[in-house]
Amino acid sequence: MRTDPAHPFDADELKVVSDLGRRVGLVIDNARRFGRQRAVAEAMQRNLLAPLPQPGRLRLAARYQPAPAGSQVGGDWYDAFERKDGTLALVIGDVVGPT
Repeated sequence: MRTDPAHPFDADELKVVSDLGRRVGLVIDNARRFGRQRAVAEAMQRNLLAPLPQPGRLRLAARYQPAPAGSQVGGDWYDAFERKDGTLALVIGDVVGPT
């Protein structure tokens, strides 16, 4: 920034400032896009969770906790359902992150 009109930016300085502004704009745009993508992915994951059965006096509960942004980890998963004979099946697993 220059406040003295007697010393304006020269052509080379304007080129550097313009390039810097363009690059900063791209970084900000990419950060916003990543944030929107992450929010959509998390909403989809939440909506794909199957409701847990509540057979008899047994009460099942689960909590969805997404990993922090940038952690590059896998995750755990679960499923629970009643079988035809009335027994309850509960399955828990782990997904390995990037290698």
